[in-house]
Amino acid sequence: MTPQVTPPKDWSKSKIYLFLTLLFLAITALAQSLMVPPAWTPPRPLPTPESTLVPVRTPTPTPPPVSRTNQQTACGSWLSNTSRKKYKFICRDQNSFDVYQVNSNLDLTKVGSGDAVGDAIDAKLVIPERGRNAYLQLQLSNDGQRMEGRWHGDDPRESGVLKFQKIQD
Repeated sequence: MTPQVTPPKDWSKSKIYLFLTLLFLAITALAQSLMVPPAWTPPRPLPTPESTLVPVRTPTPTPPPVSRTNQQTACGSWLSNTSRKKYKFICRDQNSFDVYQVNSNLDLTKVGSGDAVGDAIDAKLVIPERGRNAYLQLQLSNDGQRMEGRWHGDDPRESGVLKFQKIQD
């Protein structure tokens, strides 16, 4: 008969295995706690070398060239085909103007201002009798005798189409 061989001892149940596992766990926890800064310590800003910071210039948009003749054509007296009111657009400088309402006794009441870029006219008018603002986006005709476009108010329900006809002073 052959001698009986005892099975190998299970290391996972031995005291030395338990001791080594606990020691490894303690070392790992200690190393982890040393790597993570405590929450009560304020973060330190990262140093940035001054010589590498180069200010970046943001490109400034260049407006399209203003058509001087169209801007001057926009200035003058206009009759609203919609409301039948008379308005006078008086140029302030190269591309801006003030808008005056012509009253029945030919008095002028300033009701707004605007800008002309090429043949596009943008203006903001205050309608005093209704206590609201009107924002106009108009297009000047090629012959300079008509302006047509849209308007909208502060309330999204207020909007419509406008047509102006140039009149003699």
